[in-house]
Amino acid sequence: MDLTNKYFQCPASREVPKLIQMMKAGMNIARMNFSHGTYDYHQGTIDNVREAVRQLSAEYGVGEHPVGIALDTKGPEIRTTRVISWRANTPSPTDLTTTMAIAAVNASLKCMASAIVVLTTTGRTAHLISKYRPRCPIIAVSRHAQTTRQAHLWRGLLPIYFTGERAGDWPQDVDGRIQAAIDFGKARNFMRTGDSVIVVTGWRKGPGSTNTMRIVTVE
Repeated sequence: MDLTNKYFQCPASREVPKLIQMMKAGMNIARMNFSHGTYDYHQGTIDNVREAVRQLSAEYGVGEHPVGIALDTKGPEIRTTRVISWRANTPSPTDLTTTMAIAAVNASLKCMASAIVVLTTTGRTAHLISKYRPRCPIIAVSRHAQTTRQAHLWRGLLPIYFTGERAGDWPQDVDGRIQAAIDFGKARNFMRTGDSVIVVTGWRKGPGSTNTMRIVTVE
Protein backbone atom coordinates (compact mmCIF):
# COMPACT_ATOMS: atom_id res chain seq x y z
CA MET A 1 0.00 0.00 0.00
CA ASP A 2 1.37 3.38 -1.02
CA LEU A 3 1.40 5.65 2.04
CA THR A 4 2.82 8.72 0.27
CA ASN A 5 -0.63 10.21 -0.29
CA LYS A 6 -2.51 11.05 2.91
CA TYR A 7 -5.90 10.94 1.18
CA PHE A 8 -6.56 7.22 1.21
CA GLN A 9 -8.83 4.62 2.73
CA CYS A 10 -6.69 2.01 4.39
CA PRO A 11 -7.53 -1.66 4.98
CA ALA A 12 -8.47 -2.94 8.43
CA SER A 13 -5.44 -2.32 10.64
CA ARG A 14 -5.15 -2.28 14.42
CA GLU A 15 -1.53 -3.17 15.17
CA VAL A 16 0.44 -0.33 16.75
CA PRO A 17 3.37 -0.35 14.25
CA LYS A 18 1.01 -0.24 11.28
CA LEU A 19 -1.02 2.56 12.92
CA ILE A 20 2.15 4.58 13.45
CA GLN A 21 3.09 4.10 9.80
CA MET A 22 -0.34 5.29 8.69
CA MET A 23 -0.20 8.31 11.01
CA LYS A 24 3.16 9.30 9.58
CA ALA A 25 1.57 9.19 6.14
CA GLY A 26 -1.04 11.69 7.30
CA MET A 27 -3.90 9.69 8.83
CA ASN A 28 -5.75 11.84 11.33
CA ILE A 29 -8.96 9.83 11.86
CA ALA A 30 -9.28 6.16 12.83
CA ARG A 31 -12.69 4.77 11.85
CA MET A 32 -14.22 1.78 13.65
CA ASN A 33 -17.16 -0.20 12.38
CA PHE A 34 -19.40 -0.91 15.36
CA SER A 35 -21.68 -3.08 13.23
CA HIS A 36 -19.19 -5.90 13.82
CA GLY A 37 -16.99 -7.04 16.68
CA THR A 38 -17.38 -6.83 20.44
CA TYR A 39 -17.00 -3.84 22.71
CA ASP A 40 -13.81 -5.39 24.14
CA TYR A 41 -12.38 -5.73 20.63
CA HIS A 42 -13.11 -2.09 19.81
CA GLN A 43 -11.74 -0.94 23.16
CA GLY A 44 -8.53 -2.77 22.33
CA THR A 45 -8.37 -0.95 18.98
CA ILE A 46 -8.91 2.42 20.69
CA ASP A 47 -6.13 1.59 23.17
CA ASN A 48 -3.82 0.72 20.25
CA VAL A 49 -4.61 4.02 18.51
CA ARG A 50 -3.83 5.95 21.70
CA GLU A 51 -0.59 3.99 22.17
CA ALA A 52 0.44 4.73 18.57
CA VAL A 53 -0.29 8.42 19.18
CA ARG A 54 1.82 8.36 22.36
CA GLN A 55 4.78 6.68 20.61
CA LEU A 56 4.58 8.98 17.60
CA SER A 57 4.41 12.08 19.79
CA ALA A 58 7.45 10.89 21.76
CA GLU A 59 9.36 10.17 18.56
CA TYR A 60 8.84 13.69 17.22
CA GLY A 61 9.28 15.33 20.61
CA VAL A 62 6.18 17.45 20.23
CA GLY A 63 2.78 17.62 21.85
CA GLU A 64 0.24 14.87 21.34
CA HIS A 65 -0.18 13.98 17.67
CA PRO A 66 -3.87 14.71 16.96
CA VAL A 67 -5.75 11.63 15.74
CA GLY A 68 -9.52 11.45 16.06
CA ILE A 69 -11.60 8.30 16.45
CA ALA A 70 -14.80 7.95 14.42
CA LEU A 71 -17.35 5.37 15.53
CA ASP A 72 -19.45 4.05 12.65
CA THR A 73 -22.54 3.00 14.61
CA LYS A 74 -25.83 1.38 13.74
CA GLY A 75 -27.63 4.65 13.06
CA PRO A 76 -31.33 3.67 13.19
CA GLU A 77 -30.85 1.57 16.32
CA ILE A 78 -28.95 4.31 18.11
CA ARG A 79 -31.54 6.94 17.17
CA THR A 80 -34.44 4.70 18.18
CA THR A 81 -32.85 4.02 21.56
CA ARG A 82 -32.33 7.76 22.03
CA VAL A 83 -35.97 8.48 21.24
CA ILE A 84 -37.10 5.86 23.77
CA SER A 85 -34.76 7.33 26.39
CA TRP A 86 -35.92 10.91 25.84
CA ARG A 87 -39.55 9.82 25.79
CA ALA A 88 -39.08 7.99 29.09
CA ASN A 89 -37.43 11.07 30.62
CA THR A 90 -40.18 13.45 29.47
CA PRO A 91 -42.40 14.26 32.48
CA SER A 92 -46.05 13.30 32.21
CA PRO A 93 -48.56 14.62 31.48
CA THR A 94 -47.15 16.44 28.46
CA ASP A 95 -48.71 19.41 26.72
CA LEU A 96 -50.57 18.87 23.46
CA THR A 97 -47.71 19.93 21.18
CA THR A 98 -45.15 17.68 22.90
CA THR A 99 -47.60 14.77 22.79
CA MET A 100 -48.07 15.27 19.05
CA ALA A 101 -44.31 15.49 18.48
CA ILE A 102 -43.63 12.20 20.30
CA ALA A 103 -46.51 10.49 18.50
CA ALA A 104 -45.26 11.67 15.10
CA VAL A 105 -41.73 10.41 15.71
CA ASN A 106 -42.96 7.04 17.00
CA ALA A 107 -45.28 6.65 14.01
CA SER A 108 -42.48 7.52 11.57
CA LEU A 109 -40.27 4.82 13.09
CA LYS A 110 -43.00 2.18 13.00
CA CYS A 111 -44.02 2.71 9.38
CA MET A 112 -40.53 3.67 8.14
CA ALA A 113 -41.86 6.98 6.83
CA SER A 114 -39.86 8.89 4.23
CA ALA A 115 -40.56 12.20 5.96
CA ILE A 116 -42.61 14.03 8.57
CA VAL A 117 -44.50 16.99 7.13
CA VAL A 118 -45.49 19.73 9.57
CA LEU A 119 -47.75 22.65 8.70
CA THR A 120 -46.69 25.29 11.18
CA THR A 121 -47.13 28.95 12.06
CA THR A 122 -44.50 29.49 14.76
CA GLY A 123 -42.39 26.38 14.13
CA ARG A 124 -42.73 25.03 17.68
CA THR A 125 -44.19 21.68 16.68
CA ALA A 126 -41.42 21.13 14.13
CA HIS A 127 -38.78 22.08 16.72
CA LEU A 128 -40.15 19.55 19.21
CA ILE A 129 -40.24 16.81 16.58
CA SER A 130 -36.59 17.57 15.85
CA LYS A 131 -35.82 17.19 19.56
CA TYR A 132 -36.97 13.57 19.51
CA ARG A 133 -34.66 12.75 16.58
CA PRO A 134 -36.68 10.93 13.90
CA ARG A 135 -34.73 8.88 11.36
CA CYS A 136 -36.35 10.76 8.47
CA PRO A 137 -36.32 14.42 7.39
CA ILE A 138 -38.83 16.89 8.82
CA ILE A 139 -40.40 19.22 6.26
CA ALA A 140 -41.74 22.35 7.92
CA VAL A 141 -44.18 24.24 5.71
CA SER A 142 -45.01 27.79 6.76
CA ARG A 143 -46.35 31.00 5.29
CA HIS A 144 -44.12 33.00 7.65
CA ALA A 145 -40.60 33.83 6.43
CA GLN A 146 -39.15 34.20 9.93
CA THR A 147 -40.38 30.75 10.91
CA THR A 148 -38.71 29.14 7.90
CA ARG A 149 -35.45 31.03 8.49
CA GLN A 150 -35.29 29.91 12.11
CA ALA A 151 -36.01 26.30 11.10
CA HIS A 152 -32.53 26.05 9.58
CA LEU A 153 -31.12 26.04 13.12
CA TRP A 154 -32.82 22.76 14.05
CA ARG A 155 -31.55 19.27 13.31
CA GLY A 156 -33.18 17.54 10.35
CA LEU A 157 -35.57 20.40 9.49
CA LEU A 158 -36.13 21.28 5.84
CA PRO A 159 -38.21 24.47 5.73
CA ILE A 160 -40.52 25.50 2.89
CA TYR A 161 -41.68 29.09 2.69
CA PHE A 162 -45.11 28.63 1.14
CA THR A 163 -46.26 31.65 -0.87
CA GLY A 164 -49.25 30.16 -2.65
CA GLU A 165 -52.61 31.85 -2.39
CA ARG A 166 -54.88 30.79 0.44
CA ALA A 167 -57.70 28.54 -0.69
CA GLY A 168 -61.16 29.56 0.47
CA ASP A 169 -61.78 26.06 1.78
CA TRP A 170 -59.59 25.18 4.81
CA PRO A 171 -59.12 21.43 4.01
CA GLN A 172 -58.22 22.33 0.43
CA ASP A 173 -55.66 24.86 1.66
CA VAL A 174 -54.10 22.22 3.94
CA ASP A 175 -53.95 19.69 1.10
CA GLY A 176 -52.19 22.24 -1.11
CA ARG A 177 -49.42 22.78 1.42
CA ILE A 178 -49.04 19.05 2.01
CA GLN A 179 -48.72 18.48 -1.73
CA ALA A 180 -46.04 21.19 -1.89
CA ALA A 181 -44.04 19.27 0.72
CA ILE A 182 -44.47 15.98 -1.15
CA ASP A 183 -43.38 17.59 -4.42
CA PHE A 184 -40.35 18.97 -2.57
CA GLY A 185 -39.39 15.51 -1.31
CA LYS A 186 -39.92 13.82 -4.67
CA ALA A 187 -37.82 16.46 -6.44
CA ARG A 188 -34.96 15.69 -4.02
CA ASN A 189 -35.37 11.92 -4.32
CA PHE A 190 -36.10 11.09 -0.69
CA MET A 191 -39.79 10.45 -1.39
CA ARG A 192 -41.10 7.97 -3.93
CA THR A 193 -44.50 6.74 -5.01
CA GLY A 194 -45.88 4.34 -2.42
CA ASP A 195 -43.85 5.77 0.49
CA SER A 196 -45.54 6.65 3.76
CA VAL A 197 -45.39 10.23 5.06
CA ILE A 198 -46.45 11.45 8.50
CA VAL A 199 -48.47 14.67 8.31
CA VAL A 200 -48.97 16.88 11.37
CA THR A 201 -51.49 19.74 11.12
CA GLY A 202 -53.83 21.89 13.17
CA TRP A 203 -57.60 21.83 13.29
CA ARG A 204 -57.86 25.56 12.57
CA LYS A 205 -55.74 28.50 11.44
CA GLY A 206 -53.14 30.07 13.72
CA PRO A 207 -50.66 28.89 16.37
CA GLY A 208 -51.48 26.50 19.19
CA SER A 209 -53.96 24.38 17.24
CA THR A 210 -51.80 21.37 16.30
CA ASN A 211 -53.74 18.24 17.23
CA THR A 212 -53.99 16.10 14.09
CA MET A 213 -51.64 13.43 12.76
CA ARG A 214 -52.23 11.18 9.78
CA ILE A 215 -50.29 8.85 7.52
CA VAL A 216 -50.37 9.74 3.83
CA THR A 217 -49.22 7.50 0.95
CA VAL A 218 -47.21 9.30 -1.73
CA GLU A 219 -48.88 9.06 -5.13
